[in-house]
Amino acid sequence: MPRFGGVLYDQGGTLAAFKGSEIRGVVGPSDVPNIPVFGALAGKKTWNIMIRGDTSNDGGMTVSFKFAPDDSSEVADLDTTITWAGGQTVGGATDPFFLDGPALGSGGGGGDDDGGDADDGGGDGDDCPDGDDGSDDCPDDSSDGGGSDSSGGGGSDSSDGGGSDSSGGDPCPAECVSEFLLCATDGPGYSKCLEELRAGSPPLGDVCPTGCKETSEMEGVQTTPCSDSCADEFKVCVTESANSYAQCLSQLRAGSGRLGDACGNKQCEVTSEMATLESISSPSPPQARGGGLCSFACEKEFAICSDEGPGYSECVEELRDGTFRLGALCDPGCTLSDAMKEHDHSRCRKHCEIEFNVCVNHGPGYDACVTELNDSPAGSPLTRVCTAGCELTQAMKNQDDQGQAVCSEDCREEFKICASEGPGAVQCAYEIRKGIPPLGPLCDAKCKITSDMMTFTAPSPPPFPPVHECSSSCQAEFGVCVEYNPGGCSACRHEIDQQPEGSPLVEKGCSKGCTSTAAMQEWCPEV
Repeated sequence: MPRFGGVLYDQGGTLAAFKGSEIRGVVGPSDVPNIPVFGALAGKKTWNIMIRGDTSNDGGMTVSFKFAPDDSSEVADLDTTITWAGGQTVGGATDPFFLDGPALGSGGGGGDDDGGDADDGGGDGDDCPDGDDGSDDCPDDSSDGGGSDSSGGGGSDSSDGGGSDSSGGDPCPAECVSEFLLCATDGPGYSKCLEELRAGSPPLGDVCPTGCKETSEMEGVQTTPCSDSCADEFKVCVTESANSYAQCLSQLRAGSGRLGDACGNKQCEVTSEMATLESISSPSPPQARGGGLCSFACEKEFAICSDEGPGYSECVEELRDGTFRLGALCDPGCTLSDAMKEHDHSRCRKHCEIEFNVCVNHGPGYDACVTELNDSPAGSPLTRVCTAGCELTQAMKNQDDQGQAVCSEDCREEFKICASEGPGAVQCAYEIRKGIPPLGPLCDAKCKITSDMMTFTAPSPPPFPPVHECSSSCQAEFGVCVEYNPGGCSACRHEIDQQPEGSPLVEKGCSKGCTSTAAMQEWCPEV
């Protein structure tokens, strides 16, 4: 998005990308309305330019930009450059990449403070109103910033925030702009803050002159109203928890917790219905039940929060801080009941318990499944549904097969063959449990599969005999073979390598694979 003199440009215009003097991309503003649809830049125009290049020749090239506003003949050179890389994406609709340049009309390609021509920045005065020749008699020249020429440095040009405006005031000063942006982004939103600015209400009224005109930067924080679901959750936060309006607004702006989930756009505009909640006092949380235990209503909400919400630890924090629904239903100092502790994420969850049962009864057995649960190897079914090292539930501990007899010797030997030469240890364990041959007939389906069986690795095969040179007796017989065998060198070498029974070469000590001596190579260089 182009910015001139630090001010976001939101009118029509053409953006072009250059490598030196070569044009590598041209684009106008996006024709999709209201993009981006949320955030501080909602509804602002974007220029989605594609910069073309060849990765073999253009990788690392410096790309510069020029911008031609629709309402001016000026072509502005932008200061921002990028280094091009193939397939690279820079910026996006909600996190745009800004292209900065000097204020429009400040010189170079447009009108300037020296009374120059809006077309070329010169001083010939050919464009003075009513055919004036540009002399000192030219009225309301752009050099004094007072005329209405939209291409000049002053007047009513919306690009630089100068001159007169329908609001009838001077631009708001920098300290006012900063306070307004803080109010709009961290407070009630653009519309409410604008009302405060117009009414002169503090804190904006303390730093903003009465009737000052909003700058483009201030207008840039306009956003959409908060959604109905956001407004409903905000109401719950204010009326059904121990939070104040300010605390709920702070949570909305931070995008945290349930408000963050319900609202999505943390910079959404606070609706009038939400604003009326500012005067409501938050109710006190209910008291704990007997023995200091958290109430049944608290216990029920805690289960929902842990299993369907942010999880056990964050729900405990919400309860202790007195925030959100738990803050409305729980005494922050109440003692967690056993039923609430069951939702502790440090304990294995129900779906993990089910998968563990499958692992023990249809897989490698209790010890191996515990190891798998703790180590959390990639691709393990337990890894997908369990937190690594979670505390075993009682139902999982009951699966312990310590009382079972270890698989028989024959079963273990066949298992090693299956694991090392077949489908692997996990599938072999399944075959034992299901009685699938060849393991099924040799193994008790409930026998204890030891860790040695699950981790067995077959020994490496013996190394191939080392390369050696043919013996002298082999060399002598090879010479005879070459001289008298019709097949010559190839037939004799083949006889050495194949070792046929009754071969004179074999009988003379030519071992399989022996390398030819120097004499043999001289006789038969091709073999």
